[in-house]
Amino acid sequence: MSYDWINTAIDTIELRQQFGRKGRLRITNILEPTRAVAIQRELATLATWTLCYIEKGQPHGVALHEWDTWGPTRQAHFLAAVNKTAASGFQFLYLHHALTELPTTTAPDSALRQFQGYLQSWRFIEFLKSVTGSQDGVRVDAHAARFSSGHFLNRHNDSEDPARRIAYVFNFTPEWRADWGGTLHFMERDGTISDSFAPLFNSLVLFRVPVLHYVAPVAAFSPTPRLSITGWLYAQ
Repeated sequence: MSYDWINTAIDTIELRQQFGRKGRLRITNILEPTRAVAIQRELATLATWTLCYIEKGQPHGVALHEWDTWGPTRQAHFLAAVNKTAASGFQFLYLHHALTELPTTTAPDSALRQFQGYLQSWRFIEFLKSVTGSQDGVRVDAHAARFSSGHFLNRHNDSEDPARRIAYVFNFTPEWRADWGGTLHFMERDGTISDSFAPLFNSLVLFRVPVLHYVAPVAAFSPTPRLSITGWLYAQ
C-alpha cells in the first residue's frame, strides 16, 4: 500500500515487529527527501508562533510578537516563575503552532499546508495503525513545535486525554547535535532512562501512550532551534 508522503522504501511489516517489542521506535528517512526539506524551510521562516507554558495547572500561551514587547525585566520574572514550577511539577516552555491555524497568507500549495492535510487524512492514519497495531485509531491532530535555548518539556505521560493511543514526532532540524539538548527521553518509574531519541532530521518517532517521557532542555549554546511536527492518534 502507498502512504503518499511516506518514503516508499519503508517496510511497515518489519516496523510493526520492532514497535511491538517496546511500544516505540524511530524511523529514519521517513519522508521523501525533497518534501522534508521543503517543510523544514517553511518551519524555519514561520513567524506566528505562540510561547506555551503551564500556569496554575492549565496550558497558557502568549503570542511571540507580544512576548517581544515585554522587555527583559518582565521576561526574566516570567522565566523564573516557569522554572520554579518545573522543579516540582509538570511544566513546559516552547513555541507552538497548530497546523490548522497557519496564516491566511500561507499558499494552498505550500509544503506545510499540504502536510497538514496529509496528517489528517486516512492515509496517515492507516500508516500509524499499520505500524503500531492500534486498530481503534480514527483521527489525528498536529502542531508544530520550536524549541530554542532554554525551552523544555519535563516529565509526563500524555494521559490527559484517555482517547490518545499513539504519539508521533516528525523531526525537521538538519544536522542536530546531541549535546545541544532537545533529546526525547523515555523513563522507568524509578527515573532510569530506558530509551533516548535525538531529533534526527527527517525521522519519525512513534510511541504508545501513556508512558513517562520528556524533552531535555535545549542548550544555551545551540545555534539553531529544534523543529518538529507532533500530535497523537486518537480512538475517538
